[in-house]
Amino acid sequence: MHESLRFVVISDMHGNAVATRAALNWIDHYGADQIICAGDVANFGPQPNEVIALLAERDIPCAQGNHDWNFAHAAEVSAPDTPRLEQIHEINAWGLARLNEASRTWLAGLPFALAPLPELRVVHAGFESNSQIVTEESELQFPPGVQIVIAGHLHKPIKLQSNGYIWANAGSCGRSASGDPRISLAVVERTNADWQVNHVLLDYDIEASLKTIRDACMPYADRLIETQIKAAWW
Repeated sequence: MHESLRFVVISDMHGNAVATRAALNWIDHYGADQIICAGDVANFGPQPNEVIALLAERDIPCAQGNHDWNFAHAAEVSAPDTPRLEQIHEINAWGLARLNEASRTWLAGLPFALAPLPELRVVHAGFESNSQIVTEESELQFPPGVQIVIAGHLHKPIKLQSNGYIWANAGSCGRSASGDPRISLAVVERTNADWQVNHVLLDYDIEASLKTIRDACMPYADRLIETQIKAAWW
């Protein structure tokens, strides 16, 4: 008989320490055998070092997201070739300049995937790359022996099920692109041999989060605030 276990997966905080603290506080109250992060923790937000410290001080395992890789390998990121990418590049450069050495080392050491149990995997996007897009239209691929996959990257909570297999996207903890600005996280539970994955949406102090963007004088702050309120990426 398997013991009952509960994992809570957070993802895509993007430098939003207000949302990250709110999520961790909720998890502490709700209870979890382990908290896991699916990556993209630091850039595109005003408090990259603070978010990394919140995870590091609790030894929360984290898969490396595409933006985490970019921050850890700044010199290897391609130059932008569109106005939209130029804006994103400028925001990323702002965050990178504020990243301390401990944060950079932490990001560089993140693994591509996590395996809390043989049948459970946590990746940022997919198994092909940490920028792979997996949606309802995708052909799901599970490694041998893996039954449950939890990812991030899309900033939208999604759950796909097929023949006893589950592929779920945790959504975003502070930078939603789902049209709903609340925190989204995934609760993964095993009771005996049965698995369940459910999403939880949490209210948090969005105004306090927006104030950190203003106070930090981030580039394109008005656009960052607008998209966070609307729960759109960019």
